[in-house]
Amino acid sequence: YTTLFRSGHWLNCLIASLNWMSGGVLGVPPRGEMNALQKDLVGTLEESMVLIDRFSQENFTDESMRAFWSRRIVNAYGEECHSAQKIRWANLIHSLPPKGLAGIVRGEESCTGGVRDFLINPAKYLKPVREWVYMPPPRIFVDEDDWPEVAAGLIDRGICEPFPLKDVIRVDGKPMVGGLFGVPKNENVDGVDVLRLIMDLRPVNSMFQSIVGDMSTLPMLSQLQPLELYPNETLLISSEDIKAMFYVVSLGSVWRPLLCFGRVLPPELSPDPHEEYVLSSLVLPMGFINSVAVAQALHRGIVHAAMDKHKVSRSFEIRRDQPLPQESLGYRIYLDNFDLLRRTNPEAASLLDGTLDPLAGALREEYSRHKVPRNLKSLRKVNL
Repeated sequence: YTTLFRSGHWLNCLIASLNWMSGGVLGVPPRGEMNALQKDLVGTLEESMVLIDRFSQENFTDESMRAFWSRRIVNAYGEECHSAQKIRWANLIHSLPPKGLAGIVRGEESCTGGVRDFLINPAKYLKPVREWVYMPPPRIFVDEDDWPEVAAGLIDRGICEPFPLKDVIRVDGKPMVGGLFGVPKNENVDGVDVLRLIMDLRPVNSMFQSIVGDMSTLPMLSQLQPLELYPNETLLISSEDIKAMFYVVSLGSVWRPLLCFGRVLPPELSPDPHEEYVLSSLVLPMGFINSVAVAQALHRGIVHAAMDKHKVSRSFEIRRDQPLPQESLGYRIYLDNFDLLRRTNPEAASLLDGTLDPLAGALREEYSRHKVPRNLKSLRKVNL
């Protein structure tokens, strides 16, 4: 690999592929003198290929590549999809919203139209009873010894509350309950892996109809492919990120029988020691069939309120079902993330770099109005 990289073969392949993706002809890049812009672009590509030069320094096992990839999956962003892992409370402390923030955003008050109706009247969106099929509970990846602490922590944080097992929605007389597991966030605090809590709600998912919500608006990375910057242009990108988005959205009491988990709580956590209780989610679950549709609709509603106040046309939104806007301003919303893209000249960019865009400021005000917690991100400048 190192020999090929240094001889330019990998770079030629990359340039040829990018040209082909842009509508050109797949082939070896033409030889000849490059202009200043082409040299700058090739230099950027060479920097991005530095990992290939490190391959010779890596130590691989004797495991075949077929066996390696049979147990490894990557998503559309090239990130590894991790397997379910056991959780202890120590794994969740730093990934869940702090006490007082879980469920702080009222879902039915922040959404409109059909999504709001879904949140208020979930029973209307269940499949006909004749189509209900009992499904055994998915596994709860928590050791018995760790269960009291995990359950107590979820209750204390406002993620879940005790709910009578006898009142859980049932099929053929058996409760339809979910499981719990963790997936790595690739973070470590004091030697303890930080895990993201996933609520495995496959049984109740099978009972619900899928709602569309704003799913069709989810942007794709490939949509920025037609974006063209001229040598006298610079792109400023300002980003906002909602913190633990799913678990900061609360659900009404009508959801309690539908979002329960299949392990009985210890007596000390049960309101009535003579009755069996389980955990029920108070918040929008990460693992529920319609959570993505709800989250996208909720965030778009908040963003549009901010844009409307500044009279920014919604046609500037970068969304899957529409062409890329041709104006100097564009914005995109992907679940908990917001990006504002503004094309300007290098002189203005140097002055604005690190400052808050007025539209981003308006969105922060809207976040505050809805009590939406956010992760701090700085304005960053991209020169192409």
